[in-house]
Amino acid sequence: MEIEAHVVMGDAEAMKGTAKAIETNKATVKSMVVQSLASAEATLTGDEKEMGVVLVDMGGGTTDIAIYRQGQPWYSAVIPVGGMQMTRDLSVALKTPMHMAEEMKIKWGCVMPEMVAADDEVVIPSFQGQPQHSLSRRILSDPLNARMMEIIKLIVMKVTQSGLKSFPSGGIVLTGGGAEMTGLAELVQKTLGGQVRIGYPEEIAGLPDQLRKPAFSAAVGLLLWGIKHQGETRSSLNGDRSMSGLKSFRWGLGRRKVAAVR
Repeated sequence: MEIEAHVVMGDAEAMKGTAKAIETNKATVKSMVVQSLASAEATLTGDEKEMGVVLVDMGGGTTDIAIYRQGQPWYSAVIPVGGMQMTRDLSVALKTPMHMAEEMKIKWGCVMPEMVAADDEVVIPSFQGQPQHSLSRRILSDPLNARMMEIIKLIVMKVTQSGLKSFPSGGIVLTGGGAEMTGLAELVQKTLGGQVRIGYPEEIAGLPDQLRKPAFSAAVGLLLWGIKHQGETRSSLNGDRSMSGLKSFRWGLGRRKVAAVR
């Protein structure tokens, strides 16, 4: 029998460590799910998946990409740059500790400085004897813009590597905690064109309002994935369902079309 599959490989030690941490808290790990696919469960519409769409999940340490075509996952990738790099850039630029830079990024950060009024200023708290002082919010936003432009270029590179010559008609859906940055959708739309929206869990009966945010897309999607695939058993391609002794894991996600996997 021949089948076409979407294969995802992950580091075995990292997977075993994650599973062990969960099982230590008296929970059972039934399967592993790629973060971008989990986020897609909570954010993408059926029409977007059919038309073709690029999901971008912007996390703290990575930016995860999933491309859907004809209703199915078609390509996935991970970019090792995320929100923490933006915080570090801000920390270096303003000469402040990471925790202060993170707070300023969340409260006043904007990845599109031209959206900020020229006279808009923020107060930088005192630190290690340095007095507090005022700073233009545009200046604060400059390093965030520079890093985000780099991430956008890396997203374009991954989409090109997937074999697509242009972005699909469903456009781009941005989610994850990084997607809550002010000006992100506008910057991506200005840079790449096409349809761009911020994705978050919605149209889910009983979901509390505090979870209807981009930062919770993967967590909510993971629950939806579990409900959708309950009773299924997933394993590596070598048929071994145990985590021990494997250098990497592979998960196959079935496609509609049947073809050869080599």
